[in-house]
Amino acid sequence: MPPLTAGQTGYDVLAHSRTPISQQLYTLYVYIRSRCDDPGAELACMSQLDQTYTANAVAKDVAPGDYFIFHDATSFSGSIGAPFPNTYELSADLRPVLASGQPCDPAGVANRCHGDACAAGGNAPACP
Repeated sequence: MPPLTAGQTGYDVLAHSRTPISQQLYTLYVYIRSRCDDPGAELACMSQLDQTYTANAVAKDVAPGDYFIFHDATSFSGSIGAPFPNTYELSADLRPVLASGQPCDPAGVANRCHGDACAAGGNAPACP
């Protein structure tokens, strides 16, 4: 993860997991940890919310460092020994979190403000 820049307070780590339609017998999970082998270091976890076969997790306001992203799945068919989905997409993004007074993205995609939403007034949106 890159170091913080001037006017930046941290990062959001966004993790995305998706499995193809052919493997719909599973509930997907994606989670983010600050230490690989410690379940107590979990910062965010999300299972799929609908039939998109996609799970997204967001760890907000994290400091620069190493983070571990996991993809997991459980069978919701109830069958023991069902084959685990072996095809999935896993991706991650970093979103800078900005301090007050910094120019910001009102949509919150390229960055977001620490605390309040980006104030979209005038030609120069800024963090309140």
